[in-house]
Amino acid sequence: MPCYEVNLISVEFQGKSIEILKKLGAKISGDFAYLNGVEINLKTGKALAKDQESINNIKRLYSLETVKSLAEKKSWNIKTIGQKLTLTKW
Repeated sequence: MPCYEVNLISVEFQGKSIEILKKLGAKISGDFAYLNGVEINLKTGKALAKDQESINNIKRLYSLETVKSLAEKKSWNIKTIGQKLTLTKW
């Protein structure tokens, strides 16, 4: 009988941009990225972590960085009010 039990959560992670993952501080090693205790397989798109909260946080950070990156490329202005992000072209 084991003394402890480890539960792992695996979900689909569509973020495969190595540049964005590096901006978030991920360590890239071959086909894997490691960020805040989450292991992301860049080939299969699967993320593995001990809890759902960690994966949700990574997905949220990745989405925010994706929007910021696109806004930079398109010369849009970004305004943050609380957790709301507003983009304007002028």
